[in-house]
Amino acid sequence: MANNFHQKITGDQNFQQLDLFADTTSPEELIQEKNLQDQDMVESEAILIGAPFSAAKSEEKFPRELAILYVEAKDDSYRVHAHHADHEELETNFQSAPVLSYSQHMIDIENCHLPDMIGKMRKFSEEDCKAHQIRSWLIRLRKTLQEKFKQNLSCLIINDGTNFEIPWEMMYLEDEHLGASIPTVRWANIPDPDNVYDKAKRLITISCNRQECCGDIIAYAPTIEELTHVKEEVDVINKFKSKLFKTIPEFSSYLHQVKHDVSLIFIASHGYLGNNICDISFGETITSLMELHYWNFTFLKNCNTVVFMNVCHSGRLLKDDQFKTSEFYMGFPTFFLKRGARGVIGTMERVRDDYAAQITQNFFQEYRSNPELSVPEILRNLRFQAAKKLQSNVNALENWEFFFYTFMYVYYGNPMTVLRLTPSGGKSHG
Repeated sequence: MANNFHQKITGDQNFQQLDLFADTTSPEELIQEKNLQDQDMVESEAILIGAPFSAAKSEEKFPRELAILYVEAKDDSYRVHAHHADHEELETNFQSAPVLSYSQHMIDIENCHLPDMIGKMRKFSEEDCKAHQIRSWLIRLRKTLQEKFKQNLSCLIINDGTNFEIPWEMMYLEDEHLGASIPTVRWANIPDPDNVYDKAKRLITISCNRQECCGDIIAYAPTIEELTHVKEEVDVINKFKSKLFKTIPEFSSYLHQVKHDVSLIFIASHGYLGNNICDISFGETITSLMELHYWNFTFLKNCNTVVFMNVCHSGRLLKDDQFKTSEFYMGFPTFFLKRGARGVIGTMERVRDDYAAQITQNFFQEYRSNPELSVPEILRNLRFQAAKKLQSNVNALENWEFFFYTFMYVYYGNPMTVLRLTPSGGKSHG
């Protein structure tokens, strides 16, 4: 019988319970065979996470292939706690948060200068005290894994409980950007809607089992005059077995009756973000996040599905101040993960239509070229390609734009999710 690992963390009001890892099988099933190097199962023992995070207790070790970065806010300050099963922990003090978010930079979209933001993130990585500590910790961790275990760091899970929206994927390490070097996964504290009895287990868990997403693609891509490049995304989707809808009523009605496996829900449309969670919306009819609560997504509990929202602001989370449950941040990623999705791809700001279409094409091309890659690995490769393109010619504005928009895409969910899309007219995986 395979060994299991289970990570539970309990903390204070800010980190009440970070129950990140559900029961899973051995690490041999966590990492794709191409990356396996005779890994040993990590021993199960208690680990003390640290005093600043309120005597949090870890009941068992994380798998060695993963590291976790917790980010906590207090007023306008933040602190970081980094954890790995076989490496010293990192714990920083509170420090004023940097103004580096995509949204802050794009307030004046007509006059924003993309090289400025990318340069600021590089400067932050090199000179900021906290950033320097994180960089140093990650660099030493990767070196330790190589020298001691002959392994690579397969994933960094980032649980950012702040509204500062620091673009962690853009952080610079030694000679590369974090998100272009290490597969990154975003996570959040998400209340479990199915657990109304056990307060100690009120948050959903992040599973690290390898999960293959088989079945059809269900896509919503409306015909909107100003979104001229959506047709290019539709052409890509049509290369796979899919059901495509151009209106919200048709899309929602079909979801209500789904009985088959769904590998991917793909949405390409406008997206909107206001000051609270009631102002998060998408589509030609401006369908709100609140309205989605009455759509039927029952099938997500019964099949492995990734949601790819190629929609402006779709990866952003807001505090639930509207209903005074200010403990949690909410958005499309948390909504779909609560409903049972294995992963959610979203964007951290507005994305230009032409680049949104290009990134869709690049995503599916990378999948077709390397179908064994997990979704976070595909996004890592796209970022690597964008960074390489920028380095090849920093005088081309389109290279800065391509880099900027590519890094804007983030992934929430299971780090080991693999797509198994069916070619158009082909036989389904099973």
